Amino acid sequence: MPGSVGYPPPGSPWTAPGLRQPNDDPAAAKRLFDERGFRDREGDGWRENADGSPLRLGIKVSSTEVLQLRAAQVVARQLAAVGIRADVEVVDPARLRALYTARQFDLMLGEATAHTLVDPDQLIVSFMTGYLWRHGLPNPRLDAALAEWRLAATPEARTAAGFALQRLHEEAPVVLMLYYARSQFAYRPRAYDGWRGMPGMGVFHKWSLVDFTRVVAPWIKP
Repeated sequence: MPGSVGYPPPGSPWTAPGLRQPNDDPAAAKRLFDERGFRDREGDGWRENADGSPLRLGIKVSSTEVLQLRAAQVVARQLAAVGIRADVEVVDPARLRALYTARQFDLMLGEATAHTLVDPDQLIVSFMTGYLWRHGLPNPRLDAALAEWRLAATPEARTAAGFALQRLHEEAPVVLMLYYARSQFAYRPRAYDGWRGMPGMGVFHKWSLVDFTRVVAPWIKP
């Protein structure tokens, strides 16, 4: 499914209604770059910075992910359509993780798997550990929204606070979802039959492996 609402995915009960991440609008993109001083000053079809230096980005992608490599090529072509030169840089997975941790990249292709998106707390972890916002950079609005989330005393208030954080990220997303993968799962019921379907996630996620009669209510007798 094409990326539409951003992070987290559509279909999840924890996704705020009405989210809309930036979509494919070359005319709007050109206008925004022009307004911010990134213009084609040399007439060669490529934009320069305000000081005249070339505006050139790198897109890093894992050497083991063929589909992501293809996606990176598509992104580079879309950026070229608005005058931004982007070079796809293929690196091994270990190097990619190191570059991500050190934030040594312009753009990076990655994957958010189902088990990282299955509960609302993961959204908060993503904000607080650097996935959706780099730790240490000042952001008063984000700090206030996280404080509101911590103070939420009911499931409804906690959900509303999570929705507010998603809408804040929607204004200036640091993660754009290119697509949501459709998955099919096969399993042997006689081996394990505790899979729990999650809207937008399928069955492969951490809650499928939790025995709620023991973890949530250990006094319940089977």
